[in-house]
Amino acid sequence: MIQEYLNAQFIATTEDSNFDKLQASSEQVFTLLNDDKLKISTYTLTALDPSIGADDPVIKEVQGTIIENWRTFIANSKDTALTIIRAVILEALSKLSADDDIAHIIWFAGRNVLKHYKLGREQEILSTFILGIGNKIQQNVVESWSFSPEQYIEIPEIESAIVSKADLEVQLKAAVLPKDMGGENTSNAAIADAVWGTFFSVRASKGIQDVLNKSFRKQAAEFKKNQQTFYYNANLMQMRTQLLWWKEAGYSTTIDDSYRTLKDGALPLILAQDYSDFVPTLYPSSVDYFLKEVHNSLSGQDATTKKLSEIVTLVEQEKETLNRFVPDEGLKGGRISLLSFLRGLVHEHFQAKQFDKLVGVSGQSQISLAELTVWLFHDLTSLKLLK
Repeated sequence: MIQEYLNAQFIATTEDSNFDKLQASSEQVFTLLNDDKLKISTYTLTALDPSIGADDPVIKEVQGTIIENWRTFIANSKDTALTIIRAVILEALSKLSADDDIAHIIWFAGRNVLKHYKLGREQEILSTFILGIGNKIQQNVVESWSFSPEQYIEIPEIESAIVSKADLEVQLKAAVLPKDMGGENTSNAAIADAVWGTFFSVRASKGIQDVLNKSFRKQAAEFKKNQQTFYYNANLMQMRTQLLWWKEAGYSTTIDDSYRTLKDGALPLILAQDYSDFVPTLYPSSVDYFLKEVHNSLSGQDATTKKLSEIVTLVEQEKETLNRFVPDEGLKGGRISLLSFLRGLVHEHFQAKQFDKLVGVSGQSQISLAELTVWLFHDLTSLKLLK
């Protein structure tokens, strides 16, 4: 990512040694995030926002890392310091995304908010970065979710364990033949003494045991593999059945009541929270559309959009209802997710007027309440991946 920003002339350096210093700094950020994955979401939100302020805690932390490697960084970076710092973080995130679990965290942290950040000239680079991670994830999940509800779930077959004739011959020859004939027996069969017989019985029995155990282990491994496939398909079918029942029942396990008793300011948070309990962290795009339909069927609303500032107000009006059911993350500041802000708002850590600064999105941006629900579900999935 550092090279891409240099190629696009978003940042500049006249010396190759400075590029090496930025790469070294990125490696340090890589190590930091790999050791403390709880920071990945915050670093992702910071790196993706061209409008992030110089007073952001992550920006300050990474700037300090760069200065350790490049003492004259501030003097030489001039107006591009923030962009360079973000490029260093993006480089680390790009390398971290080679790990599928971390790629999921980055994807869920950035996929929604990127639509609302003011990306300007960085639109193509940042969109390509996030969508590249998202496409890789989708390719991995499509096959695992391709199981049809009409497909018969086959019970795994147990194949008979087959003993290798060749392996058994090797073991018996070792027990029978003397060393000068390629065996291991220290005596000669022609003598027929107790030494030969004792060695043969011990060596042959061990050899037969080893061959049989090898066959049984192979059979057990095949059975375990088939069993896992069976359980996965059975659980997938069960989950789909539960989701359909959940949609029709309209019952929330969180509030122990119907979703229809919730107002617009509370429904998205509770609905996303319950849905997250059903769905695994690895899922196809169709799961998001299902959630939208569930929300719309419960709320009776279509794709009508509202300003995010209006939605924040709606949530704030439902504080008394939500603070009994929504966890308190205890966050105090820095760049945070939409979910974290709304939870903090409910528990009075934040005020509505802080939305733009803390989330990095304009309160004038508009989304539907169904889209809000999916956004919150993505943030919840990101949190699940961090546990």
